[in-house]
This record gives sequence, structure tokens and C-alpha cells, in this order.
Amino acid sequence: MALIYSPDSPMSRITISSLHPRKGGGSKGKGSTSGSKGGSTPTRKGGSSTRLGFSSGVSGKTMSSYSPGGGKPFKLGSSSPFSGRLAGGGTRAQVFGNSRYGSGYPYGGSGTYIDYRPLPYVFYPVPIYPDYYGSDTYAHFNDTQRPGGNVSVVILQGNNFPHTPEIYRVVGDRFSVSAVLDAVVIDCSVQNTTLISFDLTANSYPEPEQIIQWYRASTFGLSLDSYNNSASLPSNMPSSNNTAPLPLSADTPLPNGLNMTFLSCLNMTIGASIPLVDPPRSYQYRRGILIGIILAAIVGFLFFVGVFIHHRRQRRLRNLGLVKPQTSNTAKTGPCDLPCGLIGFFCC
Repeated sequence: MALIYSPDSPMSRITISSLHPRKGGGSKGKGSTSGSKGGSTPTRKGGSSTRLGFSSGVSGKTMSSYSPGGGKPFKLGSSSPFSGRLAGGGTRAQVFGNSRYGSGYPYGGSGTYIDYRPLPYVFYPVPIYPDYYGSDTYAHFNDTQRPGGNVSVVILQGNNFPHTPEIYRVVGDRFSVSAVLDAVVIDCSVQNTTLISFDLTANSYPEPEQIIQWYRASTFGLSLDSYNNSASLPSNMPSSNNTAPLPLSADTPLPNGLNMTFLSCLNMTIGASIPLVDPPRSYQYRRGILIGIILAAIVGFLFFVGVFIHHRRQRRLRNLGLVKPQTSNTAKTGPCDLPCGLIGFFCC
């Protein structure tokens, strides 16, 4: 069992054994997202997949549940609101941050504000609160401009609710929230429900101090309604990018009496299923072609070596009078009589 959090994080009590996708199963929740060309389609592992639109600056790339992510970072195209900014390359193994906004960046995470950071997962950080750590930079984009669609929220409650007071929420782009809901409905027996839009101007839940775990470079969050982390309050936000935030040891502990098995299931399933941009197929294709060329060159080399050795041997035997010159009517009696090729090389 490996820890996946800072030891000072309020989530440090939760451990997981792996982040493998669930086996089999189909999609039960809502699996579509507006603003995404082609809609979402089932993947081989039971999740969802969709294609990023032109306005994202990464047209042609796909994002999928359970994708390993990865690939080389690249610069966003001219159609992106953040043209020229470094993006991509984040992997599944790097998706976990902690309770603090701006955590979990696989690269480019210097400073405390996130407005000028790269986008290692292509997705935009959640604008969780006005003027919060520079998040307003990502607040005013429509459904087609924001990878995955508009910021959305869904409530996660176990099937034994209301016998437990625990109310969790996830917040992120619509496609990711929908895909995660599909996964936790199956894996954690969460009640299937409807996604709602996140309204930054209406004090919508969740609030920053309710977030217990950020994922994917603060582009997706898990909150608990009864949690109030004073260290994440906007009033405790550092005054500038160069000002150090409060240490994680200042985080408020999680409330007592939580069903930690349920919370662990939510966290593990989110980490395993949250959509990532698929690694570039062109790279895999080029690598396959290169391997094929190398193998073909080796086979071709051995072929011609076999031809050369066979003919040289036959000529020497004829010069010694040990082999009669073959006439056109002479029949071949076996594979070793063939005058060329790998057969001649190995058995003649």
C-alpha cells in the first residue's frame, strides 16, 4: 500500500494499492459533453473518449478515461486562448495533488499563483473562486474554448444516503465530471444524478476551503460539504506569486466519523478514471515503422549473405571437381539444392 499524498495532507490517511482501471463494465451515467466534436464514445476499458475541438489549440487530439496520458510537452496552437503556452505530457501516475489549489503540477509549478503556469494536462484549472491564486485567467471561456466543456459539478452520495451525512462533490470540465460519475456509480455504488453548471459569480459549491483533494494540476477537485480547511480560505491566500503559502501542516483535519472506505473508493476511482489526453499515436506509429525497417534490413542482409556464401561454396566445389555443373534438366532434390537465399545459408 503506497501513500499518494504529502504526510501533512488531510487525505494522508487514505492509501491505495494501485491505480488500475476497473475490469469490464459499461457506462451507466451521462456520457456526453456539449461543445466537444463527435461526442463521447465507450473505450475498451469501459470509460469515455472524445476529441478536442479546434478552439482548444490541440485539434485532433483525443482525451479518454483511463488513458495513461504522457507524450512530449508541446506549445498550444494559435486557435487556443493560450497560444504558445507549453502544454501536455502529464501522466496518470502524476494526477494527484493535495488539498491546496495549484498542487500536482508535473512541471512548471513554481510560485504560488497559477495564471502563467503551463497546462501539463491541457485542461484548464478550475476557477474555484474570484481572484483565487490567479484562477480568473481561466474563468471566462465558453463551452467550445474550454477543453472538456464548461465547468460543472455533481454531488456524490452513496446508496445508503441519507443514513450518512457525507456529501461529496466533484468539480471540473463537463466531460471529466461525467466520465468520473460513470466510474464511481459502478465502482463505489454512488447514486447516479445530474450534472449542474458551476457558477463562479453565485457562490456555488464547492468553495475552496471544502476541497479535500485536487487532481490533474488543479483542473479537477473533490470536495466535502462538511469540511472547512482554514488554510485554503481566500483570506489566507498569499499576497503575491512570490509569497509562500501556509504549510500543509496547517490544514484542518478531515471531520471525524467519515466512512473512509467510501472516501478511499472515490479517491482511487477518480485517480484511475479521470480523463487524460491520449499519448500521440503518430509517435507510436513512427516507432513501429522504424522497428519494421530495421528488421527488414537485417533480414535482407542475411539473405544476401546467404546468397554470397552459397555461390562461393558451389564455385569452390566445382573447381575441385567435387560437384558437376548443373544442367537445365537437373531436378532439385531438396531445399539445400536451392542456389540462393536463407535456406542455402543455413543448410547448404
